[in-house]
Formats: sequence, C-alpha cells, structure tokens
Amino acid sequence: MLLFYLRFSPYRSFKTVVWVFIVTTTIYSFLGSFEFLWNCQPIAKNWDVTITGGKCIDVAKIVLTYSLLTVVTDIGMVCLPITVVRKLQVPLREKVALAALFMTGAL
Repeated sequence: MLLFYLRFSPYRSFKTVVWVFIVTTTIYSFLGSFEFLWNCQPIAKNWDVTITGGKCIDVAKIVLTYSLLTVVTDIGMVCLPITVVRKLQVPLREKVALAALFMTGAL
C-alpha cells in the first residue's frame, strides 16, 4: 500500500512521509519478530514447559506495544491519501469519492 502511495503522488513532502512510514513499519516489525523469538532465556523455554531455570519477559507487554504501533501506523496509512486528495482541483463530491476509495484499503 505504501509503495503504491509513492507512485501516485508527485509531492516530495508526501513521499518523505511515506518513506518514514515504510522505515518505521519495517523496523518495528523486524525488532518485534526478534523480541517474540528471544523473549525467554534460554530460548527453548518458549516451548518447553519442563525448563525451570531461566526467565521470560512479559509477553502481554510485547503484544500490547506491537498492537499499538500497528494500529497507529495503519490509521496513518489510511489517512495519508486524504492530504493529497484535498489539494486536487476537483469538485467536493469527487474529492469525497476519491478519499473514500483510498480509505477502502482499511477494510
């Protein structure tokens, strides 16, 4: 979706914001993957309940943080095209239709 946004907008500032979203999403997804993998020391404690030594961090906090970041970036991605549509020189009815069309990506 973000790569599509890069293609349709001629505005440099919009493309910069899209790149910020791409980098942010990539970084927190990459780090989140490793955090889910290495949330326990030793790693085998994740799936082996017989291991009594070691420790695990609270998975609920990881999931809550990851979910919050995902929701914020998803809302931002859905709202991004509205800034471009507002600048178009078309009637209001067409602007609303275009914004609604882009926002269907939220579904």
